Amino acid sequence: NTVPAAQHVVAWVGAITALFAATIAVAQNDIKKVLAYSTISQLGYMVAAVGMGAYVAGIFHLATHAFFKALLFLSAGSVILGMERGHGEEQHGEFDPQDMRNMGDLKRRMPVTFWVYLIASLALAGIPPLSGFFSKDEIVGAASQESIGIFIVLLLAAFLTAFYIGRQLLMVFFGKARTKAAENALESPTVMLVPLVLLATLALGGGLLQLPGSHWLSRWLEHSLQVQIEPEFAIAMALGAFTIGVLGLLFAWNFYGKRTLGTPERPDPLAKSLGGLYPLLVEKWRVDELYQALIVRPYEGLADWLASAFDKQAIDRFFTGFGSITESASRALAKLENGFVRTYAITFFFGVVAIFAYLFLR
Repeated sequence: NTVPAAQHVVAWVGAITALFAATIAVAQNDIKKVLAYSTISQLGYMVAAVGMGAYVAGIFHLATHAFFKALLFLSAGSVILGMERGHGEEQHGEFDPQDMRNMGDLKRRMPVTFWVYLIASLALAGIPPLSGFFSKDEIVGAASQESIGIFIVLLLAAFLTAFYIGRQLLMVFFGKARTKAAENALESPTVMLVPLVLLATLALGGGLLQLPGSHWLSRWLEHSLQVQIEPEFAIAMALGAFTIGVLGLLFAWNFYGKRTLGTPERPDPLAKSLGGLYPLLVEKWRVDELYQALIVRPYEGLADWLASAFDKQAIDRFFTGFGSITESASRALAKLENGFVRTYAITFFFGVVAIFAYLFLR
């Protein structure tokens, strides 16, 4: 049994999350932060799919996303290592090997990393025939039948996804090397490249899990879902999603392929176009500051008040007083144990008298 109203809320939460995180990713300069917010965005797609009842599409995207996003993160690690090796210990001063503004032309210095990164990026952007195209197309197709609003929001998120991953590709691998570290970057050793190539194979062929006509994943999940689901492959919808991805990549090329790329000293080409909106995107819509103001600081204030007004004044005083009483009692009892036999004999005598008196009176 399902609750349509609750499902609709879940779908909207997923769609808004997909778009919200994508807007943050477009202005980040840390290579891993872009991928981190991209992950949040893609999780929003999955949640939206489940909310719309497209359970197979959500699980399918979970699987394909695991292939290409794992590849992106590991390839980013390869890029960071190459930058660190290119920087070397002999160069002094502050240097951030994760800042994309310090990179450029790494496709020449790190060709294997470039090709696997390109495959994963195009899969994320939803370019056929890579795995991300098939799984994202199913979710967008489900949205087109469920809610026009969710459909539009997911399309905007798909456009931004293609834009920010195209931006990352151009800033990292294309153009001129913007630092000495990028000029001297070294390809990662084979032991790191082999897993990347294997993941690239999965990112390429992961769409076979739910290839139109076979729907292997749907049939495999029928028993668990207790329902027969055969998603239809809509060519028009697939072409539309593909067009959105291409437009996002073209917009990225317009900003970062034809112009001078951003460096730590030069502003991001996107900054001028977005104006006052750009700092908000860089600062992640100031969600962290909002969380600090609404949650962290009030919680810390309440904790400080409880510590001073209740913990120290009540609890500490109670247990300190209890300890003082115990200490006073122990000192009083200690006087009975003075080591004199006569004291013990008198105590014994009065004890025997008390026992006999109790027995006699009873």
